[in-house]
Amino acid sequence: MSAPASPVEVEELFAPGPSPQASSSSSPSTDPAQDPYAPFTFDRTPQAQEPHPPFLTTEDGVPAEEETEAEAFPPKLKTRYFLKSSTDVGNGEASARLQGHLVHFLGGLETLQGSASVGSRTRRALDLNFTTPIRWNPHQIFTAGLFSFERDNTKFSSAREAVWGGRASLLLVDAMGDQHDFVYEAACRNIGKLVPGASIGLRQQARTTSKSSLSYTYTRDSRDSQLEPEFCTKGSLFRSVIEVAGPGGDARFVKLGTESTLSRGLRRIGEGWSTTLSARAGLLRTTNNQPSDYPDRSHLGGPTSVRMFSHNGLGPKSGRDSLGGDAHWSVGAEVAGPVWFGKAQWPLKWHLFINAGQLAFLDQSSNSAVAASLRTLTQPSLSAGAGIVFRQGPLRLEVNAGVPLVAHRSDSSRRGFQVGIGIDFL
Repeated sequence: MSAPASPVEVEELFAPGPSPQASSSSSPSTDPAQDPYAPFTFDRTPQAQEPHPPFLTTEDGVPAEEETEAEAFPPKLKTRYFLKSSTDVGNGEASARLQGHLVHFLGGLETLQGSASVGSRTRRALDLNFTTPIRWNPHQIFTAGLFSFERDNTKFSSAREAVWGGRASLLLVDAMGDQHDFVYEAACRNIGKLVPGASIGLRQQARTTSKSSLSYTYTRDSRDSQLEPEFCTKGSLFRSVIEVAGPGGDARFVKLGTESTLSRGLRRIGEGWSTTLSARAGLLRTTNNQPSDYPDRSHLGGPTSVRMFSHNGLGPKSGRDSLGGDAHWSVGAEVAGPVWFGKAQWPLKWHLFINAGQLAFLDQSSNSAVAASLRTLTQPSLSAGAGIVFRQGPLRLEVNAGVPLVAHRSDSSRRGFQVGIGIDFL
């Protein structure tokens, strides 16, 4: 007859353990490199490590067998999907969109997203993207996708632009919360379907070109209201981009771009008052001393950039057609406040603004010619005015009244009222 089983005791079942708040400063590191299976959350603060749960032992101190099987990690997630239709208004156009999402379809945190849209300016657009964290790390995101769109540019340029290609990117978030985005893109671009009366300068750009480029984007955003800049009272945004196009495509260039925003609250005036200073600049230099291609150039002007000028109305023109530019800069200052005292959290605000900027086409034949072309940037266009701002989620609506204070002969300016709908404003 066998001896009776030893009684089982619970050790430290009621022993006090450190609270999550207290243990956060002394817990082991939760660095993604050391913890490859970090939960898929974009909370960048170190998570407190919970105290180990009590375990069962026998009288001899030998651990007893667990009654329940340990949960496998990473867990097997259930596949989910949904379809969504929407209408979008913004950035000078209206569109209808159908979106589909397939989440966890491989059992992890991967997402397959597709969309198709038709609109007044973007006639058609198709996108298919696959996104997944690397080893369940929320600070390392890989994305690959295909895209195609056709855009109607006849309001400022007598042609349509069609682009199709693929893209792969790796987004890394460091310990400071700064983002590092590495992107490879291969695309074909076509400028065609010219309308009668298209200018000679635009007809010279009417062709199909290809691009194979690598780009790096660095972003630091410390604003206290990143999704609603109107409510920012402190912090800043800095973003810089470098893109190099070379073998594998027709385009040969190096493109630099930067953007910065500084926000401050004006509590001395009242609650809900703030001021914002913004600046943007960019430069494109071809590496084969040939003129740049139309799809690679920048455009400036409109309700989302330099207000009180027409959409893409600044810079070089050939006839009525805007040709874009290789170098640009723009700055803006804004003071915003609540429409009624005591209603600081209302999504409706009024603002005063002043904008300035210029766009230049560069002679790429030599460095001295480029330097001479940059002199055009010293003669900016200037505008000022006031208006009402309404924020609904990521979408911003502006109704402004203002005048161009300084305009050039080639500029397309607007007097009186101007309506702007979009996401990213100067």
